[in-house]
Amino acid sequence: MEQLFKNILDNLNIGVIFVDKFGKISYANKRAMEIRKMDPDRIGTHVVECHPSKVHEKVYEVLENFSNGKMTHRHKLTRAGDKYFDNEYIALYDLNGEFLGIILVSKDVTEEIRLRTELERYYRTIEEEVKRKEEEIEKKYREILSVREHLMHSEKMFAIGKFVSVVAHEVNNPLDGIENCLRMIVQEPENAEQTRRYAELALEAVLRIENFLRVILDYAKPHSYEVELVDLSHVICKVVDVVRYKVSNKNIIIAVDVENGVLVGGISHHLEQVFLNLLLNSIDAIEEKRDNLKDLNFRGEIYIRAMKQDDHVLIEVRDNGCGIKEEHLGKIFNPFFTTKKEKGSGLGLYICYNIINSHGGKIKVESSPNVGTTFIIILPQNLFSVRNKNKLYELMWTK
Repeated sequence: MEQLFKNILDNLNIGVIFVDKFGKISYANKRAMEIRKMDPDRIGTHVVECHPSKVHEKVYEVLENFSNGKMTHRHKLTRAGDKYFDNEYIALYDLNGEFLGIILVSKDVTEEIRLRTELERYYRTIEEEVKRKEEEIEKKYREILSVREHLMHSEKMFAIGKFVSVVAHEVNNPLDGIENCLRMIVQEPENAEQTRRYAELALEAVLRIENFLRVILDYAKPHSYEVELVDLSHVICKVVDVVRYKVSNKNIIIAVDVENGVLVGGISHHLEQVFLNLLLNSIDAIEEKRDNLKDLNFRGEIYIRAMKQDDHVLIEVRDNGCGIKEEHLGKIFNPFFTTKKEKGSGLGLYICYNIINSHGGKIKVESSPNVGTTFIIILPQNLFSVRNKNKLYELMWTK
């Protein structure tokens, strides 16, 4: 049985050393000898002999504190070359409470330290990127304000004022996504795969701000873009990942049902803008309904479905929110029309309409007050064939 226990301990990937109450090393498993670079003849010698003379006094002090009960547990992180070890010292007592010695458990945490360093680097990169983008946004925002000043006395004064407000509104959406991604990273910093995924999503949200600024320019002037084949499942799932943390503590579920291989010709970041706006509208509608019902337990549901249908792709975004009044249904795609008062800009659905229209598609809405809303999008599959993948087309932002 003793040999069995020895074999078990020698096959552990952690170092185990036992120092008896007299300070002598009574046992060390194979891994401990590798970590400590110990020779077998060290067994039976006093533990102080394994340390340089300058720390002998400290070693005796620790042994004394364990022996007299002042210390029962000690933790210390040490470095040996390019390796890091987590050392835990535990007092061992017999059934009568008599002190028998100290168990030293050493674990190689080099990879954990490396991941922590990598996480810190991710944090710094994201913070620096967000700060840089915020400065760019502020600069562009000031430029828009400057344009507004030049148009103060023109008939476009109202439109420009609304236009400036929508910049802040639409930029805040991806910024909110960045914050949500960072919160997910902070909650589970040891999850390297999740950290990389949310760090990438955060950086993509920063790029989405840049893309939206391009959309603003498109609003005023037509531009040419390069068309590519877009995988709708990838686009939809990426947007859902960005907003999922936003609803994680709001009793709202988001279900996605997208067929494999649903491809359309278009511009991925513009389509992402459409689904992001629709998802955020659904979340707002659910929260408004919950407030109206005064029912904190009301469960919000958002369902996104995409499927091939003949030579088209059908996409539905359905929620069980507050719904839209019948008299508003014919106006929701108009610029600057909003039912959200100061919370909305009135350009979100207008931009969605123009993006879908520019992709040769259609978007419509079905809604019942206090029941929910369904946005239906139809996009052609064959508008842009593979052979025309690099064709440029004009993206117009006027109805």
